[in-house]
Amino acid sequence: MLVELLTLEHVGPTMTVNGSHTMHWSARAQIIKTWREDFGWLGLSSRIRVAETVGIEINVVQRSSGGLADQAGHALLAKAAIDGLVDGKVLRADDGAHVAWSRFWAPSRDTHIPKGRVKLILTLVPVQ
Repeated sequence: MLVELLTLEHVGPTMTVNGSHTMHWSARAQIIKTWREDFGWLGLSSRIRVAETVGIEINVVQRSSGGLADQAGHALLAKAAIDGLVDGKVLRADDGAHVAWSRFWAPSRDTHIPKGRVKLILTLVPVQ
C-alpha cells in the first residue's frame, strides 16, 4: 500500500504525444503552458512543500467516447504538470534526486469529462 503525500488533479485541454506531432507549435506550446501554470497554482495553493524524494503516480481520465490513449500518451501534459509543481514550490526540483520515478497508469474513462479535455491526477508518494 502506498502512502500519499499529496494528490492533485485538474481538468484541462487534451493533447497526446502522437497528436502533438500534427499540431502547430504555438497551439502545442499554449496547451503545455496551461498545464504548467495550472499545476503551479494548484501547488502554491496546497501550501505543501515536499523535502523528501518522491515517486509520482500519473493517472489520466478521458471522456467516455473515442479511443483511449496508451499509458504514456499524455506524457507531455504530465511533464508540464510536474514542472508546475516545481514552479509552485511543492517540489524543489524534478531531477533524480527529488523525483526517483514516475509511473503512468492506463487511462480510464469518465462521463463527466468534456470533449477536448482530460483529467490528470498526480499522486506524490514517498520513496523508501
